[in-house]
Amino acid sequence: SSVKLDFQGIIISLLYMIVIPSLLGMLVIVLHVASLSGTLTFSAVYVPLILMNLVVIALGFVLIYSLGRYVLHEDRASVVSMTFTGGMRNISAALVLATSYFRAETALPVVIGILLQQTFVGFLGARLFSRDTG
Repeated sequence: SSVKLDFQGIIISLLYMIVIPSLLGMLVIVLHVASLSGTLTFSAVYVPLILMNLVVIALGFVLIYSLGRYVLHEDRASVVSMTFTGGMRNISAALVLATSYFRAETALPVVIGILLQQTFVGFLGARLFSRDTG
């Protein structure tokens, strides 16, 4: 048997359920923060945080991928599954801990990590596994 997927319907549903509400929410927050502080600025302090997060995220995925493919010699489906399962960390738990027990500034690296991890997963799936033939 086969399964037919309505990709256009899925994309439209995701736009309505996730993308548009998220963009509207971000717009409201940016406008609200801008009205409170007057300006939104980017500081060079964030660059090391972003780079640190990228290195940790990339290392997690690369190590698990290498383990599955070159050490355990798993098939393609298992390597894909292992890579995504091992590379994705429950980073929201870190956010809860950071905001519960520390000052609000400690949540910034975690939030950056959440954003970068999700982006990295998208690129990983689109680039690495679309060309990987096993």
